[in-house]
Amino acid sequence: MPSRLGKTIRILREAKGLTLTEVVSRAKISKPFLSLIENGHRDPSLGVIRRIARVLDVPAEALVLMGMESTRGLGSTDVMTNHIMKSVEKMLSMESQLRRLLRSEEDDSIHEDHTK
Repeated sequence: MPSRLGKTIRILREAKGLTLTEVVSRAKISKPFLSLIENGHRDPSLGVIRRIARVLDVPAEALVLMGMESTRGLGSTDVMTNHIMKSVEKMLSMESQLRRLLRSEEDDSIHEDHTK
């Protein structure tokens, strides 16, 4: 299961219209490493988080906060960080709802196949 940080980086990267290749080139990390981060299999150091944030043109604080298990009750004095956190939270929620919906429809389809 991808980590919140990994999902956040993927969401922001895609929102910026950047490919993995573009981000890794600018952040000076390897493509497999960024892929592992986005898929929740590796946790980047603070230095790497800062470089990725710079490439994505977002405050590193936003990535750090989004990487926490829960951001409930957390905020920042930086307006942009708060906007990013709220927007990404909405995207994560929508992604979770879509996964549940697709699983539900898949389960219904499997059930229908077995009743034929």
